[in-house]
Amino acid sequence: MASKIEQPDIVKEDAFKWARSAMGSGDWRTAADRWLVLRSAFPDNPQPYFQATLCLIRGKQLDAAKDA
Repeated sequence: MASKIEQPDIVKEDAFKWARSAMGSGDWRTAADRWLVLRSAFPDNPQPYFQATLCLIRGKQLDAAKDA
């Protein structure tokens, strides 16, 4: 039986840096879009869910944040 292959933390950390870089520059729409992409890549990690919602709120996209 094949075991699940886990992604190395460095891949996750690099991906999260990609999203955080948009947050750091105040580009909330881009940051939210990146976190939404990362939800698919890391579905068991709560951080992309929380961060996407936070970025939508900061970007004043409240309707999208309610659905996030």
